[in-house]
Amino acid sequence: MNLLIYALEANRTMNMEIFGRYLMVYDQNLVYKHRSWFRKFETTISYPHVSKFFLTEGIFFSEVEIVAPGLKESIRLRFVPKRGARITKFIIDEKVKVFNGKGTSEDLENIDKIEKYIQRLYELKKNKKLSKKELEKRRESFLQKIEKLSRIG
Repeated sequence: MNLLIYALEANRTMNMEIFGRYLMVYDQNLVYKHRSWFRKFETTISYPHVSKFFLTEGIFFSEVEIVAPGLKESIRLRFVPKRGARITKFIIDEKVKVFNGKGTSEDLENIDKIEKYIQRLYELKKNKKLSKKELEKRRESFLQKIEKLSRIG
């Protein structure tokens, strides 16, 4: 079973869409979902296939674009929160380095710490020792620590 590390959602109001666009960052792959009235588009990309990750920051929002060979077009999420886009970029960059064998032992250690902590939180929730609200609170505080340590903010 894949472990959900982070979920990024584009702002539906600013994109003038009824259904949102989502990018879920799992421990083994990325899942992009987009829906319209009559179609549902979902694609899974493994980390070694991510060739480029673009992050464009504006005043209030950011834009994320992922280019991978084999896709009809690149994946683009417009009007995403700046902080979420930075965290997503950090995680994906680290995972791509590790999966391509170009990462250092420090990169591998960073990813292992993130995954182990989040996995432990989900186990506590599963065992009913942690509520959903408390899980989100702890996850949020952990992501703030990641931001400070990695200097992505």
